[in-house]
Amino acid sequence: MDVLDTSISIPKGDEASEQGEKVSKKVCACLKIFMKTYKGSLLQFFDQLLSRMEHMWVKDKTVKERKIALKIFADVVEEFREEALKFCESELLLLFKACNDDEPEVQEVAAHGIGVAAAFGGSIFKPLVGEAVSALNANISDSMALHRDYIMAHDAAVTALEQIYLFHKDRINASEQVFSTWLSHLPIKNNLLEVKIAHDLLCSIVEISEDELLR
Repeated sequence: MDVLDTSISIPKGDEASEQGEKVSKKVCACLKIFMKTYKGSLLQFFDQLLSRMEHMWVKDKTVKERKIALKIFADVVEEFREEALKFCESELLLLFKACNDDEPEVQEVAAHGIGVAAAFGGSIFKPLVGEAVSALNANISDSMALHRDYIMAHDAAVTALEQIYLFHKDRINASEQVFSTWLSHLPIKNNLLEVKIAHDLLCSIVEISEDELLR
């Protein structure tokens, strides 16, 4: 926590700021290892970690800092699942907003985070399904979505939409056409991380929705 505080407090544009961003990235990697190793015992630090993330993803921070904050959030949700999301409704709303940020790199990490929250958030995520779908659809349907600068974010958003369909089908409004929208954007080819996730999910959807998928 102390190292993270120091690295994010370096003024933007300072000669040391680039090094500070590298340190923040390393801290993020360490936190992921800590979460997997110590699990529940880290929950006592959750409020402190949340305050750092909120500080790092505000607009005046660099793209790298905001990406790191969103990635930490996704790692926390993946590890602690519903237990984490109990405290994070306002942060999820920020995640939906970041899905349509001006910066495509931020869009990509935010869309990936929405997918993680959909997969692991259980009942806590369900009331926010409509807002999540709206955010992802706005990303996918943007006129620049398939431009080379934005295609990685597009692929992440398509995969996140697939995760919402798989895990929260019961909360999807029929008028939102999540299934047909997701299917019309396959295959995704550019974001290799999301490609693997998307193909694994497609296999799962074939298993549980064979008739609907083939139709």
